[in-house]
Amino acid sequence: MRKAWIIALTALLLMGCQPTPTEDIVVNKGEDGMQKAILADAETVVQPDFPKSVEREYVLSDKATVVFAAEVTVPEAAAFPIYRVMLADIPEQAVDAIVKCATSDGYASIQSSQSKADALAMLEILEAAMAEIAADKTMGEQEKQDELAIVQGNIEYWAELYESAPDKPLPIESYDEVDNLGRISLFNADGATLGYISVCMDGDNPKSLGSMCIVETYGDFVKPLSFYPDKPTSKEEAVSFSEQFLRDCGIEGYSAIGVSENDWNYAVTLVRTYGGIPYLPTYGYGGAASYGGEYAAYAPDESISMVIFKSNGAIRGFTWYAYSQEESCLNPNVQLLDFEQILKTYENTIQSVTAWESPYEGVLSWKLVIESVQLGYKRIPVKDAMGSYIVTPAWEFNGYVEFTCDPAVFVEETLTDGVYRKPLISEGLVMVINAVDGTVISFGGE
Repeated sequence: MRKAWIIALTALLLMGCQPTPTEDIVVNKGEDGMQKAILADAETVVQPDFPKSVEREYVLSDKATVVFAAEVTVPEAAAFPIYRVMLADIPEQAVDAIVKCATSDGYASIQSSQSKADALAMLEILEAAMAEIAADKTMGEQEKQDELAIVQGNIEYWAELYESAPDKPLPIESYDEVDNLGRISLFNADGATLGYISVCMDGDNPKSLGSMCIVETYGDFVKPLSFYPDKPTSKEEAVSFSEQFLRDCGIEGYSAIGVSENDWNYAVTLVRTYGGIPYLPTYGYGGAASYGGEYAAYAPDESISMVIFKSNGAIRGFTWYAYSQEESCLNPNVQLLDFEQILKTYENTIQSVTAWESPYEGVLSWKLVIESVQLGYKRIPVKDAMGSYIVTPAWEFNGYVEFTCDPAVFVEETLTDGVYRKPLISEGLVMVINAVDGTVISFGGE
């Protein structure tokens, strides 16, 4: 039942991006809708004054309202350019730099090239497994013999591999030499495995546009560089560490926007900026911050996620997602719309949803509370040009949705005084509006 409500709500939200008979079209027009702004004279632009906050209320129905109690964030910038960018391969020189910085004395080899150190390590694991199975009193005799036979076969395989394995794997000449998972192993100077690097997540196409670049390490094998903190790491140190790491790798144009933590690690998110103006995230699960199921963070496009050990500042995981290279600046300073026009677009789009029923049974009423309105950059696709985007100034509306519930009926979630609250992103109600032409770029987490 709950899934059906969510599907129905999604359909309604998609309807909300369609034009109504009495209002201007607010759906995203893409590059075609930006042509006038792109061709305008940048020298005559006088940007409007934007408020620092906005407070108002829209009544949607007898059960639903939108309440603005929002801080308005506008980056300090002398101009707002429009760019055209292309999704690009992760540069091989950047991958080389990441390997060098992340492993200190490490180098890469194809994953199938196991060293003697790897074979010995695996033999130790298998022999311990043999002893554990033999001592297990919960297994039946036949089951135990079957398990022992499997492990013994693996021992014989690795023992044979040890005889032919090199002392140290040979470095690869190209990152196209990957296994069917798109991985390349990392080794230290002694030939011990440190972890792996993946040039992309598609094993059939190890060099694809907008690919991920991942380093995942095993335990504490990866050593921090000498000028990184060799002590328990604070959140502030983790952010500083991450930004310094990118500089060391020659990666420019990213700055930290957030950090989460568990008992052992920090997960830092660094986002791409254009001329110091941040890129507004497109939300989706993934990134280094989700390794091992320890994090379920939203990883934005045009971002880098980094997982850092608290104990010594070493890097556990690194994700470079949706990398793009700047192709051209289409206009060095476009005219932004007055903020009241942006709010009007938001109101028109919200009100064009014809029904505001709650996706949860037992909800008596609900309201959208907009806590923040942020100006940044957002990508819109160029028609018939795969991997090509216009990067334009845009406004993101975010906050939470608050449901007032009947506790006798609404039993699926924890209530606080009859109120159930969720972030707008989890409900698919985040809206992004083009700051140049006033169209809706996205409505929800897509």
